Amino acid sequence: MRRRLMYLLSISLLVFTLVGCGSLKTEVPEETPTTGNVSDIENEAVQVKPIVQLNQEGDHLKFHISLVNQGKEDVELTFPSGQRFEIFVNDSNGREVYRYSINRSFIQVIEEVILKAGEELSWEEEWDLTMNGEEVVPSGEYTATVEITAHSDVDIPLASQKIDLDTEKK
Repeated sequence: MRRRLMYLLSISLLVFTLVGCGSLKTEVPEETPTTGNVSDIENEAVQVKPIVQLNQEGDHLKFHISLVNQGKEDVELTFPSGQRFEIFVNDSNGREVYRYSINRSFIQVIEEVILKAGEELSWEEEWDLTMNGEEVVPSGEYTATVEITAHSDVDIPLASQKIDLDTEKK
């Protein structure tokens, strides 16, 4: 009797574990990247717009990331962790060569930020031009895409910018 009860408990635990570890597949809609400055963006329905500006300084690429509220109302942003943005850099073949969050840890804290009408948040980041911490990327054309990690009632599009990198030793 005791053996049978242990067997049933083990099977029940296994079933609950498998059900609890299942995954929920959600589709993320494709967004049209934006480039350059705010006035270049065609979709005026969006009131919160990210901007990425790139500047190569020797063996580093500097990212200046801004999130601008061009609307007439304040927008509430909820960041699910200490990570405020994600940066992806792809080569001309579309292969990802850099992702900001690889080998980084972020504090697990939910923070709500009010972005007032007309205000902007901005961040600076630097990349050492290596393929996720390994060898230096070859010279060529790359596309940097920035995704703001906040959740909001308004859509926050992606921001993209192309750059020609010169990584040859001089």
